[in-house]
Amino acid sequence: MKKIALIILYFSITVAQSQTNFQTLLDDSKKEFNNINSLDREAYDKANYNQVVNLLEKAVLLQPNHPEANYFLGYTYSRINAKDGRGITGMDLDLLIKTSAQFEKVNQLSPQYKGELIVLDPYSKITAEWGSMGLKYLYEQKKDSAVWAFKEGKKRGGFSKYRLEVLKQTLMACNTDAILFVSGDMTLFPIYYLQTVKNFRKDISIVDSSLLNTTWYPLFLKKNHNVVFDIPDSQLDSLDFIKREENPIKINRLTWSPKTTYKGYLLRGERLLLSILKQNNFNKAVYFSKGFDNSSRLGLENHSTKNALVDKLEATNNQAQDFNDYLIQISNVLELTQYINLNSVDQHSYLELYRFNILYKINTLIIDKENKKAETLMAILNKYASIENTPFLYTEYNEMYNTIKQQLKAQ
Repeated sequence: MKKIALIILYFSITVAQSQTNFQTLLDDSKKEFNNINSLDREAYDKANYNQVVNLLEKAVLLQPNHPEANYFLGYTYSRINAKDGRGITGMDLDLLIKTSAQFEKVNQLSPQYKGELIVLDPYSKITAEWGSMGLKYLYEQKKDSAVWAFKEGKKRGGFSKYRLEVLKQTLMACNTDAILFVSGDMTLFPIYYLQTVKNFRKDISIVDSSLLNTTWYPLFLKKNHNVVFDIPDSQLDSLDFIKREENPIKINRLTWSPKTTYKGYLLRGERLLLSILKQNNFNKAVYFSKGFDNSSRLGLENHSTKNALVDKLEATNNQAQDFNDYLIQISNVLELTQYINLNSVDQHSYLELYRFNILYKINTLIIDKENKKAETLMAILNKYASIENTPFLYTEYNEMYNTIKQQLKAQ
């Protein structure tokens, strides 16, 4: 009996030490990862993730089925492969597969990941990784390989039906041969999937504002005849920031003073976005996707007609979207809520973008004494995206909903 007790005691101590070692490794790796994330651009470019990956690989050896450790290891592999959009064209397929495997494992172990999020949830990160590889192949003029990469990403749990169907509606809301400015992986890559794999609305030129800051992406757009710049090709890869001129800018019948994101300077991406607008001169319709940050629109948010799915840049005065057209578009999007994966916080958050805009519009209709329209819109919201079936992700949205609901009852 004494011998058995000693064995049990030894085993308990070993397990406790293993747990302590694991937690130390995980905590240290997360701290180092976040330290690198907080560096300025120059220091970030020089930093490497070798120490982080060493710590995490040791942690995963101790606890192979720990979702947060797998999640951080996947993100670390991703940053080694490409620290940001500048590194997409140099991505390695073998390392991508290792990266993807970690996020796939997280989804298997914990379908609703509860650990610390870096940026994207595991489902969205699979989309971003395979979408980046697909874009790399498109850059290299390897369409078959791009199609394979996009399909592989979907097979492994990315490119959700909900995102793809909503973005189909977004593309359908754009005029023929339009230019659509987007921002963020979860809009850009599903659209590339639709255009590359499904050949859906290939007439629309997609421009990601963040990737305009890279050296390779503007040349990629030019080479594929997506857009035309008013800047010579020889200057596209070397264009840098400049101080913004005080004088207003005029394009066609539109005159405005651009707002910048950095202390009165036009950054590289902002200059290139402006260059596209100047060269286009409103010959093609120009749109911004929903969720596109107003601070990145160069002050054009007040010169756009805000439709249900996209914001259309106007050369003259803004026009209000016909209410019946709005109802049709927003109903089509809300009906797609049936496909949402509520285990994905990013998908849920994407729905909240539309629900918030709807609540804001309902509130505006109430203020304008358009109560019938407000009630109609609220009924559509409750029919397709009720809080009973799909609770609000954010408390403040739920409070806003209840306040508006009470206002409608009091009418």
